[in-house]
Amino acid sequence: MQWGQFLEHDLSRTAVSVMIHSDNTIRCCNSDNYNLSPRYIHPLCSPIEVPASDEYYHKHNVGCMNFVRSVPAVRSDCSFGHAEQLNQATHFLDGSQIYGATANKTASLRAFYSGRLKVSKAQFPPLSSHPTKDCLVSSDSDVCFTSGDSRVNFEPVLTAMHTLWFREHNRIADRLATLNKDWDDEVIFQEARRIVIAEIQHITYNEWMNKVLAPRYVRIINRLADYSPNTNPSVSNSFATSVMRAMKSLYSGKIWLVKEGRLENASVLNLHEHYNRPGVIQKPGVLDEILRGFTTQSSQKLDFAFTDDLVNKLYSDGNYGYDQLSLDIARGRDHGLPGYNQFRELCGYPLATSFEDFSDVMSQENIEALQKIYNDPADVDLIIGGLAETPHASSVFGPTFSCIAADQLLRTRRGDRFFYSNPWQPKPFTSEQLKEIKKTTFARIICDNAEDIKQMQPEAFKKLSDSNKLVNCDNESLIPKLNFIPWANTRDKYSY
Repeated sequence: MQWGQFLEHDLSRTAVSVMIHSDNTIRCCNSDNYNLSPRYIHPLCSPIEVPASDEYYHKHNVGCMNFVRSVPAVRSDCSFGHAEQLNQATHFLDGSQIYGATANKTASLRAFYSGRLKVSKAQFPPLSSHPTKDCLVSSDSDVCFTSGDSRVNFEPVLTAMHTLWFREHNRIADRLATLNKDWDDEVIFQEARRIVIAEIQHITYNEWMNKVLAPRYVRIINRLADYSPNTNPSVSNSFATSVMRAMKSLYSGKIWLVKEGRLENASVLNLHEHYNRPGVIQKPGVLDEILRGFTTQSSQKLDFAFTDDLVNKLYSDGNYGYDQLSLDIARGRDHGLPGYNQFRELCGYPLATSFEDFSDVMSQENIEALQKIYNDPADVDLIIGGLAETPHASSVFGPTFSCIAADQLLRTRRGDRFFYSNPWQPKPFTSEQLKEIKKTTFARIICDNAEDIKQMQPEAFKKLSDSNKLVNCDNESLIPKLNFIPWANTRDKYSY
C-alpha cells in the first residue's frame, strides 16, 4: 500500500477550488454540520448529504459532509465540451512528490550547497513555515514537514517514505561530491536528482508492479516498454480518481511499530490519531519501527471493507471525521467519470444488462451488495465496481482495475523520453551507470537511510518467509549496493 500511495502522489494531485481572495477552504455545510440554506451555498459546493439512517454520523449529529468541486482545466485541444480537471502533479514518474512540480517549489527545498536538499533536525524533511495551516496542529511550534507534495504529513508511513528519499538524495549527493571535487552545487544536485528518479522508476517497474498486477499484464508492459514519441503519458482520470484512490482499501487502521529482529509483538499507532500530525515520527526509534512495521504487516484486501479510520474518522478531530470512500465516489462523479459498466466494456468484457452479468468477475455476495445500492448496472460507480471485482491470481486488482492500471503504467513508461533506461534521451546513463542503477531495491533504500536498521528481507514488498528471510544490511550479495565509481570524473558529460 505504501508504495502505491507514494506513487499516486508522484503522478496525480487534484486541485480543489478555494475562495478567490482569501485562499481559504470553501465551506459547504454550516457550523452544525448540516446543509446550508440555498442562498449561502457556494456555486462550487456539492456537499454530501448524510442520511439520518447512518448510525455513526447520526449519533454525532452530522447531516452534511463538506465537498468542493475540482478546479476545471482547459481541454487539451482548447475546444469547448465537457469539463476537464487540473492535475497539479507533472504526469511523469519523476519524483515530483519529493522535488516539487515547479521550479520555485524545487528551489524552496534546495540547500544550495553540495547539491543537497534542505533537512530539519535528525535529517527529516524540512519544517513547514505554516504548521497550523499545513497540518492539524494547534501551535506553530508543533512538528509539520514540507516536501515536494503537500500530502507529506498525511500519515506517519507516508512521512517515513518522504524521509527515506530526502536522505537518499543527500546520501547520493555526498558521494558524488566526494568523487568529483570540481562539480558545483548545480551539477551535483541535478545528477543526484536524476539518480533518485531512476531508482524510483526501477523500483516501481521491477519490484512493485509485479506485486499488484497479474503476470500477463507485466509481460505486456515489459514487451512494449521502449520509448515511443507517439505515446501520450498523461495520467488518466480513471486511474487517478478511481484506481489509485481505491488502494486506500489496503490500509489497516493500526500502524505497526516493530523492533529489530521482528520477534517481539508490535506496538501500534492508531491511524486516525495521526492524520496530518507527523510529530510522532521524530521520537527516538519510531522511524525505524515504522519502516520495519510496514515491511512486516500485511496489507488488507482490495474490497469494500475500508478501515473505520478512513470511512468514519478521516482527519478526525477526536470525535468523528470524514468518510474517504464517500469523498472518492463524489470526486469520480464530480469529474464525470463514466460508470463501471462502461469501463468494463472498454476492457474487453460484455456490457452488463443485469446485475447477474457481473458474475464473470464478481462473487454473488458482492453482486447482491451492489443491487441493494444501485437501481441499474449502468449506475455503478467505477471505484465501487472495481472494488467489487475478484482479484486476479497474484494480483491486487480485478480485471477492470488491472486494465486501467496496466494502461497507465505502460504509457507512463513508454511516453517518457527521460525514462532512466531510454538510451535516446538527451543525457542517457552509460551502460556502467545503468548496471549500478539496476541493482536498486527498496530494501537497500531502507537499509541505507534508516536510523539503525541492521536487517531487512531482500524483497521488502513481500512478507518474511523461508524464501525471503531477514539478512544483514551489509550483505551486498542479497541486498546489492550501488557503486558510484561510474560517475567519477564525468564532468564533461553534464551541463545543467
